[in-house]
Amino acid sequence: MRVALVVPGLPPFARSGVETHAEALANALALRGCQVEVFAPRSLPGLEPLAQRREQRSVGAAAGVAESHWAVTWYHAPEDDEPEEEERADAFAAFLDRERPEVVHFEELASVGLRAVAEARGRGIPTVYCAHDWSAVSDRPTLLQPDGRPIEPGDREVEARCLLARRYLAGLSRRVGEHDLVLSEELREEEWSGLQEILSGERELEGLDDARQSLRERAERRRRAFIALDARFAASRYLARKLSGTLGRAVDWRPAGIDLARFEHPDASRGPRGALRFGFMGSVRRREGVHLLLEAYSELDPTEASLVIHGDSDERGYLRRMRHRAMELGADWGGPYRAEDAAELLEDLDVLVLPTLWSANPPFEIQQSYAARRPVIAPRTEAFAEALRDDVDGLLFDQGDVRALARAMGRFVAEEFLHDRFEMELVAPRSIEAEAEEWIETYRTLIEGAAARRTGPRLPAHLEQFSERYRELSELPTHALFGQVVNGLGALGAQMGLKGELRDYLILAAGRGSRLRDAAAADRRLIGRLERRLNHQEETRRELEERSSWHLEQLGELRGRIEEYERALEQRRAEVDDLTAAHRELQRETEADACERERLEEELNARLKLVAELETQVQSAREAADGLESDRAFLRQTLEEGAAEMRWLRERVAGQESGGELTESEAIVAHFERLESELDHLREHQDWLRGELGSLVAELVLSTSHPAPDQDTGGEEGEVDLSLTLASGREGLQRLARELAWRREEMAAARRASESFFARLVGGGLATRARTWTSDADTPGGAGGGRP
Repeated sequence: MRVALVVPGLPPFARSGVETHAEALANALALRGCQVEVFAPRSLPGLEPLAQRREQRSVGAAAGVAESHWAVTWYHAPEDDEPEEEERADAFAAFLDRERPEVVHFEELASVGLRAVAEARGRGIPTVYCAHDWSAVSDRPTLLQPDGRPIEPGDREVEARCLLARRYLAGLSRRVGEHDLVLSEELREEEWSGLQEILSGERELEGLDDARQSLRERAERRRRAFIALDARFAASRYLARKLSGTLGRAVDWRPAGIDLARFEHPDASRGPRGALRFGFMGSVRRREGVHLLLEAYSELDPTEASLVIHGDSDERGYLRRMRHRAMELGADWGGPYRAEDAAELLEDLDVLVLPTLWSANPPFEIQQSYAARRPVIAPRTEAFAEALRDDVDGLLFDQGDVRALARAMGRFVAEEFLHDRFEMELVAPRSIEAEAEEWIETYRTLIEGAAARRTGPRLPAHLEQFSERYRELSELPTHALFGQVVNGLGALGAQMGLKGELRDYLILAAGRGSRLRDAAAADRRLIGRLERRLNHQEETRRELEERSSWHLEQLGELRGRIEEYERALEQRRAEVDDLTAAHRELQRETEADACERERLEEELNARLKLVAELETQVQSAREAADGLESDRAFLRQTLEEGAAEMRWLRERVAGQESGGELTESEAIVAHFERLESELDHLREHQDWLRGELGSLVAELVLSTSHPAPDQDTGGEEGEVDLSLTLASGREGLQRLARELAWRREEMAAARRASESFFARLVGGGLATRARTWTSDADTPGGAGGGRP
């Protein structure tokens, strides 16, 4: 069974969990009789991009199994010149044509490209894919935003903003945009704020629509490639469920295994209890959260706990900072390690800590730790919860929470028997051999299905043997076919006396590749690239011609519109001329109105001045009216006093009549009756005067408060009414003055009468009122307005 295994890399050039697992799987498949051909990227300096070199690897005999071999074909993937996807697909197609696998197993698709699936299916080769991250549904395999926040699978809006955020970070002076995550302390405050504005949607972004469209197109291409696969698997139940829901195709769960043979004899004993030994093993990258582990360790007592960091990274700046921070805290820095050294490193640990900020599958480090009988501290996520039972064989903490991680580490320090209890509950992980057996069964099913679909027409009997032989030869890998040819040539050369070493060199050249073949392949890629560019330019030319014809049509329509606009412009100019003339006439009228307005304003000011004078006179009249009201009250009181005096006099007269003095009494009564009559006349005159004064005041108030209807517009009718009202007011005031003068004379007469014998006799209030009136009249502004 010939199996092509497509992986993102292999040790010792790449040491992540997926790459280490790929090497172990290739070993297990080869030991079970599979012819394994691995296709992986690697930097090959001095070669053309995508140049391929094949090498063989051996896997030692184990448990009665003979030594086996498998091969890896490296293709040059330069970091500074990433080939186009079509070129990568052509390189993979050349690998398929040369190695002729019966099944292709993809452990990842990001590096080789989505078209690799179509290349395999186009050759009738069944395909199987096993997901270890989110690359099947996103351009960001970790589903982390650049600031560390998670992304929901299928959220194109956030992914589009992440794409523009990465361009923003790449434009900064420091190289912080080349990785999938950046920390806040790596940016200035304004740079971090700008990143948050981009990711949160607060900033308007140029190119956002193009990014959305590009992501939609790539998502559709991923979906089609995913559907085209013959079998789909994921290494965790959580990832299988999420991929099934997002892509709309069933994804089966197939847990990964590890090489348990390396952990057969770990020294699980701790010896005397001392400082608890925490450790990290893996890739020292931002997304793995090593900075969180160091900060959590800083909260522990170094006399009770120690920490060691094992791992390497291509994020060199982050690696240097973490190493420096570890030295500050007194932690050990173990550096890079080989996969075969994992068991030995775990022997020196008590607890493995995995502070990762993302998860799709449980990391292979958990399985290795369990194989070495070491408990684990890991984030509380669905993927980790599948492999780690909280408070049974390890502890879970809130992902990204430094204090929660410190508390979990502190429990191991504080609780003496916690480590031992967890160690007793540990369950051995799955072996790589068990996983390989399942894959072989899957391969066999897919190969048989593909063979059933390839049934062709029945051939004559004499051609069946030839056809079968041709089919066998056509399915042989190129190096195997070339080996048979060279063997035949070697036999022929031996008969002809040629040396047999030539065969070995030819086989080696066919198997390893040559610079001539690389140059030819590079020329073919160049020709293909030029052809694609030519086709693109031809398509562009056709589009430009279509656009040109469309623009000509638009130009014709625009010319017609311009003519219409010119006619409309002439009409508008004529209307503007008419409006200009009307404006000038209006200006002249406005100037005349301004002169008239000035005249009216002067006249209005004069009238306002006159109104102010009248208001002063009205105020005086109101005060006089108030005085008259007081006089009326006084006269009423005087009448009441006079009536009282009358009763008193009558009583006295009656007494005098009884004494015989009738003549003088009659004289007094007559004089009193005459005075009473005069007071009645004065009271009637006062009522009349008060009514006249009230009418005059009301008329003046009405004329000042309610002007004539044409008064505001300066009409002649309003002017006549106001003049008449003012004249009438003056006459009324003059009449009132005459009446007041007459009353003064009357009061003077009353005063003289009050000086008579009768007034001195009765002593009433009339004399007092007369004197008061006279004194008030003599003072300035009195005019009879005094008070008793």
